[in-house]
Amino acid sequence: MKIVLTFLALSCFGAKESLASNESIKRMGSSCTLERIPVQMLGGGIYEDHQCVMDIADGGGILNVEGLPDEVEYVSAKSKFYSGDAYFNSTTLIVPEGVDYDIEDPVLEPEQNIGSARVTNSVLVVRGESTADGGGVVGVTLAELSDSVFGTAGDPINLRTQYMACSYEKIEFKPGPPMDGVDAVNGAVTVTTPSSFSGVSNYVGESYLRAALQTMMGRSLPGDYDQIMFCIPPGTSAGWIAYASVNGWRSVYNNLWCTYVSSQMHEIGHNIGLAHSGITGSSEYADQSDMMGYSYSQDDSPVMCFNAPKNYQL
Repeated sequence: MKIVLTFLALSCFGAKESLASNESIKRMGSSCTLERIPVQMLGGGIYEDHQCVMDIADGGGILNVEGLPDEVEYVSAKSKFYSGDAYFNSTTLIVPEGVDYDIEDPVLEPEQNIGSARVTNSVLVVRGESTADGGGVVGVTLAELSDSVFGTAGDPINLRTQYMACSYEKIEFKPGPPMDGVDAVNGAVTVTTPSSFSGVSNYVGESYLRAALQTMMGRSLPGDYDQIMFCIPPGTSAGWIAYASVNGWRSVYNNLWCTYVSSQMHEIGHNIGLAHSGITGSSEYADQSDMMGYSYSQDDSPVMCFNAPKNYQL
């Protein structure tokens, strides 16, 4: 289904102010794929951004979208967006005030759970490291990181064990295949960048690791993996915990939040299409009986699954 919309939200002057003056600005040439990015914040806060995965003809980047209303409807990681009047630089796609744009939604089958079938997803865990002086490194080793996600050294409560338990062994997240010529430890790999993570935003930090990983792999992401977990070193702008692309392949964590089972299950839950679990009249995260509620800075707890509607999805 194609929707043609005109939205009056962001003046061209304000939009241009948000783009760095020393960067080249290009007109959008091809459609991109819209994604919803819900971001967990310390203290139980949340904000949600729109991003677009650009066509290779437009550079193939993943850009923040400015100028779309928060309530715009689309199917994350599936709907296509295009406006001949939109323009972008290396970080931002701007939809100026008053322009027309198209959102083309896919034809979706009725939602069903997976029944008795077993689904196995391969996961790559990226341990970020900067080679710049004081640029930052994730505070666990590769072996510790792999253990915290997959239980490869005996960690009893982790992403793999809990999804297996909560889905009655129908969904498994396992270490992805090794990459040629790359030292990896059971699905975890260190990715280095010359850029410093100190003081940059979460999205900029993610972009450093995506670019370095793509160079390392020699192909577009996600390559042979179903999910990629990016663990960002400490030092980025304060306050965020983690985020993920809804229905997509990437999830991103602030340092040790990569090792906590609740944030792992929450963000990978977004990847497989699960929404937040809230309570009417309270926070969007307020259902504390469900891993799609709050996340906790604890390695092996809380030990719980999902509420009834989400269990049906699983």
